[in-house]
Amino acid sequence: MKPNPKMRDFCLAFFSLMMFFYSASAALAEEIIALVTVKLPPYEEALKGAESACGCAVKPYFLEGLNESHVLAEVSAQSPKILLAVGAHALEVAKNIKGIPIVYSSVTKPNLVLSGEKNIIGMSMDVPMDQQLSRFLEVAPRIKRIGLIYDPKNSGLEAREAEAAAKARGLELVARAVNDSKEVPGAVDEIKQKIDAFWVVPDKTVTYELAIEYILSASIEKWIPILIFSERYLKMGATVSLNINQLAMGIEVGKMLKEVMAGTKPQDVTPPGPRSMEVNINTITARKLGLLPDESYIKLVSLIK
Repeated sequence: MKPNPKMRDFCLAFFSLMMFFYSASAALAEEIIALVTVKLPPYEEALKGAESACGCAVKPYFLEGLNESHVLAEVSAQSPKILLAVGAHALEVAKNIKGIPIVYSSVTKPNLVLSGEKNIIGMSMDVPMDQQLSRFLEVAPRIKRIGLIYDPKNSGLEAREAEAAAKARGLELVARAVNDSKEVPGAVDEIKQKIDAFWVVPDKTVTYELAIEYILSASIEKWIPILIFSERYLKMGATVSLNINQLAMGIEVGKMLKEVMAGTKPQDVTPPGPRSMEVNINTITARKLGLLPDESYIKLVSLIK
């Protein structure tokens, strides 16, 4: 009996179609979904770095303006192999999805969000206080008394580390604890007469917009420099900011994603490489304050002119 050409062609077509759907399903099952706190350049840079290092497709959800319950339901229905969380709020949302490895990037103080979950790994944006002070002194070597306002609930550890770093260099840390954002202006007024620099760390009680503006106003009034945690405040008059390079961080996170995709358990993933720190200087403010770092140092940092 001769083979039927039409039947053969039908079988080949059916087999090809089944292989297509199988491949599509397999790809969907291995898809990485990213929850991103907000659509801003730093987070987009981290996402870009993670995708390039992982070599995988990432489907992003930018959470700002979205109904988070709907997002969680939609993400759960897609059964991704891994969740990527970019930003602290994204991590808070992502950890509500159970049974999936979660890798995070661009998170300050992840210990305030996490509680020992074994399925979650990532990189924080925290820069050791000792390193921060070292870089600040390279720009402002004459400072002796540094003011720090903090909420013990949020930044108690950082305050202790800052005090130790200052003491090791023969400097005085003039620290004031606050328990409520309404106490910040009074704390600023209390210490601004006693210091020759401000040190501002990420602390949700202290770093809301009006408080930052009040600290900046005090620094201008007293002609003292400010070390701050975000470049965006330089345009408002801050002197120096220390930032983690988001693209470089994303690349390190992408390597972690790649390991998890290959089957490594989150707790067994290779620790990430060192974070790339950027020093940014508002040269206008620095010159007005008489802070003129030597040229060899200026070439190493990003400058806001």
